[in-house]
Amino acid sequence: MVLVIGGVFQGKRSFIEQMYHAKLKKTQEFTVFEDNEIIIFQNCHMYNGNLMERIALKKDKKVVCTTTVVGNAIVPIKKEERFFRDVVGMNNKILVKEATSVYRIWNGISERIK
Repeated sequence: MVLVIGGVFQGKRSFIEQMYHAKLKKTQEFTVFEDNEIIIFQNCHMYNGNLMERIALKKDKKVVCTTTVVGNAIVPIKKEERFFRDVVGMNNKILVKEATSVYRIWNGISERIK
């Protein structure tokens, strides 16, 4: 699995479109793009990467996931928002561990970090 991480509107979608010649939706919702060779999961920071990997392995396709980094800002006041931030952070750690390569996108610039 290839993981592409970054903040909101930092260029993750554009990076994937260029790298894999795919046309993705502009959305903040969880979406799936699929063609003959690849499955791209957008906004998967709330989902388990292992589940997505199993889905793709059944179809013998390469998996690419995007996830949003939410822990680099001010700590939320509301308990529910802190919980959301923590869950996203924990899920991102799982995704990074399972990924064969990880790209961080910041202001439209990509950096391979794994």
